[in-house]
Amino acid sequence: MTDSRRASSGSLDICRAIGGCGPSLKRRILGGTRFLSPREGRHPMLSSRFCMRYGLHCVFLDDDQFGEDYRALLREKGCASDQEYDEVLKEVHGEVERRRKSSETSKLRVQTIQLHYQRLHPQIYTLSVGTVLRWSVFLEIVKYCRSDTATPAGLLDIITEEEVPNVYSFPVLTEEFGDLLLQELEHFDKSKMPKGRPNSMNNYGILLSELGFDRGFLDHLREDYLTPLASLLYPEWVGHLDWTHTGPSVSPTNWRETPSFPTTLTTQR
Repeated sequence: MTDSRRASSGSLDICRAIGGCGPSLKRRILGGTRFLSPREGRHPMLSSRFCMRYGLHCVFLDDDQFGEDYRALLREKGCASDQEYDEVLKEVHGEVERRRKSSETSKLRVQTIQLHYQRLHPQIYTLSVGTVLRWSVFLEIVKYCRSDTATPAGLLDIITEEEVPNVYSFPVLTEEFGDLLLQELEHFDKSKMPKGRPNSMNNYGILLSELGFDRGFLDHLREDYLTPLASLLYPEWVGHLDWTHTGPSVSPTNWRETPSFPTTLTTQR
């Protein structure tokens, strides 16, 4: 396959992966439009919206793209008049603005946590081999992925492929780290620090990124250890989009009920 055909195939997979991706958005993706920036973060386009009135999941980039991709579909669902369509746009614009303000509020929470939160186990905020990562298992997997002879088929021989397509699991963290992480989360949850939640349907989870796990831990884990695996498992994604992550935890009431959380990482495209 030529490079151009491979790039086109990867872009088409991206189109299929983004829910509600219409023709206008597909043209922009296939045309090479960049939707993620390491400095700016995730583009609003990549966060789907749900139009309550018409039960429609959509992806919004701008008014022109939204109209071309969804105007006809909305008519089929009963959005017949211009006034009704304007109300839909107003709802979508409101959600975009809500998420923008949410990002600004998150920055204020991070500043407060950095200044006033007393960490219980400061050592777990930095990724380290041995005490955090399972040397005998996970690092051997990464070592294989970095080798010149690595293949997707070879990788599948040493990790677990789940029943759901394109979902894989493998041990990453030590039991010791898992215990310390649970203690840290419980300690933070009991503090008076401001707490962001993963989404509007989760009022109990804690954002590890706001707690301070990004720079020394999650970024390092993603870039130095998970990227070699992702390059083999999801080649159509790696290189076409800047890979980012989110780091929410499960709710406090479930921490002790889900012991696999600190020790198993599941990757899904």
